[in-house]
Amino acid sequence: MSGPLKGLKVLDLSRQLAGPFCTMTLGDLGAEVIKIEVPGRGDDSRYWGPFWNGESTYYMSVNRNKRSLELDIKSEEGRKTFLELVKESDVLIHNLRVGKMERMGYGYEDLKAIRPELIYCSISGYGSRGPLSDKVGLDLALQAFSGLMEITGYPGSPPTRVGISIADLATSMFALTGILAALHYRNLTGKGQKVEVSLMESLAAFMNYHAVGYFATGKLPEKEGSGLSRMVPYKAYRTKDGFIVIGIGNDETYARFCRLMGDERLAQDAYKTNQGRVEHVDELNPVIEELLLARTTQEWVDLLLPGGVPCSPAFNIDYSLNHPQMKAMEMVVDVPHPKVPDLKLMGIPMKFSETPGTIRRHPPLLGEHNEEILAELKAKAGETGAQA
Repeated sequence: MSGPLKGLKVLDLSRQLAGPFCTMTLGDLGAEVIKIEVPGRGDDSRYWGPFWNGESTYYMSVNRNKRSLELDIKSEEGRKTFLELVKESDVLIHNLRVGKMERMGYGYEDLKAIRPELIYCSISGYGSRGPLSDKVGLDLALQAFSGLMEITGYPGSPPTRVGISIADLATSMFALTGILAALHYRNLTGKGQKVEVSLMESLAAFMNYHAVGYFATGKLPEKEGSGLSRMVPYKAYRTKDGFIVIGIGNDETYARFCRLMGDERLAQDAYKTNQGRVEHVDELNPVIEELLLARTTQEWVDLLLPGGVPCSPAFNIDYSLNHPQMKAMEMVVDVPHPKVPDLKLMGIPMKFSETPGTIRRHPPLLGEHNEEILAELKAKAGETGAQA
């Protein structure tokens, strides 16, 4: 079986994380992705550790299902090859500084002239307009700019980075959504278009309920640690041997929680509604904390989760990666690799009943497909000439 994007051709000029994660996902769903890399150097992330048999784990994590072509698009010969590739592509994605592609003659209007159906996706730090549009925007800087670091961590802690590169990954998903929407429009009209996304706009969108709450009250959102002040109980609690996260979003679930915990102190009238629990959190949480200390984390999970109470052990990543649920959903996969024979990668998070995604190619070595791609272009040029 082939993925739902079989036949789609993607030209990937992006590097590091936001663009590569997007194009990897397109590849997982069946698209043919050619990764354009600077000759002799390649993607910056090839040099970010830790390393596995000399290969960057960071790079390998976001570059499967692609072919690598070393190409100097600034040179005369490289330009010719690049434009031939554009003519054969459905999607182009890049994350160069705003204006750089235009200065090289590769802006949307330039490439639209030779490939009107092209979906041209540009990823930037702050967007294409405004006083910061030409500035470098990295994930850490945008986590700070967006206000995210001021609501992450515990009260009194310094600005704290989210443990993943959330600005890059959010932008990657907005890029993916934009590309797919533009392809749908192209299917209806035959017209390509430019799609722009930025790290700033992505995190601004993700700050949604905090932002609207601020607009309404004028109050700055505060650091809440593992919890959420508008819902109780909703945080990490200490147990006999570690921590458990319990999140209760409605009163019916709280009633089930009370029955399972078996302590009448939790079932007082004042606690029956979420608003009541929020107002009496300083009384309620100590009772919950006292009760949870009596058993181990796993004992509580075994009691609460089957009973319909959302909860989870707060363990390290090894717990998640080795859990039978991960295996059942094929979210840890073995991928043969010429230098890392025991390579494991995360699986494809989208499941399709008719056109499942597949992992067909290992993360490519730098320039691994130079000869193959150039030979294909030459053969295609020969076919065109013969037809003419």
